[in-house]
Amino acid sequence: MPTILQRIALVMVLLWTGSPSQAYEMTAEELIARFKEVRNLFFEKYEQGYELDEAIALVPDLKMARRLKDWDHFITVLEQIATELENASLPGSDPPPGDPPPYVGSLHFGVEIARPDVAPQYTEIGATWINIGLVHWDFVEQSAPEGDEHTYSWYVLDLLVNHWQSNGFTGVHFVVSPRCAWAAESEPSSPESATPIKEEYLDDFGLFMQAMVERYDGDGVDDMPGLVAPVKYYEIGQEMQHSYYWEGTVEQYRQVLESGYNGVKAADSDSLVILSGINMGEMFDDCPSPEVLEFRFANLNPDLAAAVEFIKTTFTYNQWFDVVEFHYNYDYKGGHGTVKWMREQMALNGYQKPIWIGDAAGGPMVDSILRTPAEADELYEKLSNPEHPEHEATVAWFEREQAMAFVKKSVISMELDLEGIILANLIDWPGYTGGRSWEFQGLRNDDGTARPAFTACTNTVAAIGSMNRIERLTDYGNSVFAYRVSDGENEFYILWSSSESESWNLALDVSSVRVSSPVPDEMDEEEMQVLDGNVNLLLTEVPIFVELGVE
Repeated sequence: MPTILQRIALVMVLLWTGSPSQAYEMTAEELIARFKEVRNLFFEKYEQGYELDEAIALVPDLKMARRLKDWDHFITVLEQIATELENASLPGSDPPPGDPPPYVGSLHFGVEIARPDVAPQYTEIGATWINIGLVHWDFVEQSAPEGDEHTYSWYVLDLLVNHWQSNGFTGVHFVVSPRCAWAAESEPSSPESATPIKEEYLDDFGLFMQAMVERYDGDGVDDMPGLVAPVKYYEIGQEMQHSYYWEGTVEQYRQVLESGYNGVKAADSDSLVILSGINMGEMFDDCPSPEVLEFRFANLNPDLAAAVEFIKTTFTYNQWFDVVEFHYNYDYKGGHGTVKWMREQMALNGYQKPIWIGDAAGGPMVDSILRTPAEADELYEKLSNPEHPEHEATVAWFEREQAMAFVKKSVISMELDLEGIILANLIDWPGYTGGRSWEFQGLRNDDGTARPAFTACTNTVAAIGSMNRIERLTDYGNSVFAYRVSDGENEFYILWSSSESESWNLALDVSSVRVSSPVPDEMDEEEMQVLDGNVNLLLTEVPIFVELGVE
């Protein structure tokens, strides 16, 4: 029986069946010749016993590009395989010193959702990204084109981009909805929902996206006056698996996504298209076993089952997006399972793409499935009614939970090697039709004063915003979340426990440490001596920072 490498090699031999009628950047003959060069290099390395796992992992993506006749992507993947083959090592080669954890790079931090008046209040948080959404198509193009003439009104978007970029938020993430009264097949039933686009207007959505990218791409052609930095990120649709945002089929969403993608790339090939944000709710929050997870998926109610199938299908549309995004609105422990499941879905379709968090709420969700309707009503009353005898205590509990969650979700975003995290919300959303949980999620009060979550975020971004390595320490079981974070020269530790409290010895080669918490009012900063190479820490649910070498 052939080995896995032999089977892959056979795939490489059989992969090419026929000639492309057209290839991007090179002729069909040049492409075939380059493919043969890479194939021959593969056999040469294989026969010499090189480790080829990294190159092999790219073969399914190459096959998919060939099947779809996406020659641009085929060339890209082929060159990636060639690079991996050239960098392959022989078995038994020494790993880098210390076998460092994966390089993460600077995790980008952002806030949402953009307003034209509050950016100065957020400059100190250290985030440099802002989410601008939900931008409805007909908010910018208010009437149907006349022939080939399109009329766009950019005033409000220009105002938002200028306001936030002028205050240091140079990274802009647009979330665009295809909602459009004059182009829609039917009237939407909710304020944020979009309905399918009439076939004759599908190309016009792409032209709208092309015009939008052209205005904000910073290439000097038809740019927004005063643009500080190029805008490179465009999410097409928000949580389109839910009827609150999309009242069409998944195939109709694919048509919108394809049209939008083509429009974005026509204006700027470097701008990235983000798949509509995925929200798995509380599915993974209790870290279910594979058996439990399988049972849950098999027993979802019809609406949730349809949403999951919608999401799974969108993962097959990988030629029409560059980034996958999810919404991290519930327990921080759900991030691991959600990201694992998303990467499995991508692997099933033969590719991997960057993941980021487009919406991270910190405060507990009032209408959680972990509460009965009566319990949710009671919590809402305590939070919303200043006259309730338990109002102050409940608000204090909520804000403490919100502050801790933001720290934990930010650290876990690094652990999972994500691209970035957008923190919600700038302000409370009273009366929001998307759910009453969002009435209390603001990072600042109505009078502009900071809530504990704002301070916790500021402390966290200052501590880890420039770090590019993280390592989870697993010696003490799953209940301890202990991380070594570094930038290659300096390092410190972030720790907490998911249980009530537990003692934990941290082995260190320094004489003293400084212990503090990014969550305000949880502990006084303390200098501790390291005895016999260990410092004993009492870990609770409150995250702590341990800085080294304090003399």
